[in-house]
Amino acid sequence: LDRLPDRRTDAGAVPDFADALVGRMEDAERLAAARAALRKLRPREREVFALCVWSELSYADAATALQVPVSTVRSRLSRARQRLRRLAEAELARLPAPPSAQPAEEKARRLPGGGQDPVDRTDAVRSTQERRR
Repeated sequence: LDRLPDRRTDAGAVPDFADALVGRMEDAERLAAARAALRKLRPREREVFALCVWSELSYADAATALQVPVSTVRSRLSRARQRLRRLAEAELARLPAPPSAQPAEEKARRLPGGGQDPVDRTDAVRSTQERRR
């Protein structure tokens, strides 16, 4: 008994990375939607967004770089953020929903017999019968 691992401690337990993987997949989808939305922005909106958000320039520095008044930078950035949000949401809506995101009622409606696919059940029975032969 001394050689058996202690079951009370999870020192040798393998962590479950499923949740982290799903999170990464969702992040990748959001990033792809943001990139697609960013490409659809008008050039002036894109450049002010890049300067103020990515490069973290102040409004005054961005205005100097773009040779426009500070108020123009503020209004362009506001419009760019609003438009980017709408475009990204539209891109995410175009993506198919992952199977885990489907409601349980929809899954049950699609798969009769307690959620088991009838084709899989037939194949499982057939393979069991073939094993007996």
